[in-house]
Amino acid sequence: MFSRKQISCALALAVVVACLAAGPASADDAKDLTAASDAWQAAYNGGDAAGVAALYSEDGTVMAPNMEAAKGRKAIEALIKMDMAQNPGKLAVKTVKTETSGELAFATGTYTATGADGSTVDKGKWLTVFKKVKGKWMMHYDTWNSDLGMMKH
Repeated sequence: MFSRKQISCALALAVVVACLAAGPASADDAKDLTAASDAWQAAYNGGDAAGVAALYSEDGTVMAPNMEAAKGRKAIEALIKMDMAQNPGKLAVKTVKTETSGELAFATGTYTATGADGSTVDKGKWLTVFKKVKGKWMMHYDTWNSDLGMMKH
């Protein structure tokens, strides 16, 4: 039987291999992937956790730092609600690179979180793996980490 750590490592390796096999996204795909990240930011900053969760595939997974993975839209919505409650302020997301490979794609970028007073409370980078579902790019695996080191949420 495989341990959770072994399964996590295998999943991470699979994502890396998929990314290495990927090529630059077409202009339309790049636009769609960036638009999804922009929609994520708008929903988050609007306090719409359900809107954020709707951007993920039904079986999507969010792997937030320092906690168990949230699997499925209901769990993702709960995680986003918790994050919004613990971290009032705004989030600025910037897409840096997109690539596609068949029915999978990925986008990478940066984020800056500001507090209610406008001060920077966190900044870092993110990676989202997308899956094409019924012709539409849906977030499927999502993770991020801080450039500021270990933070308490």
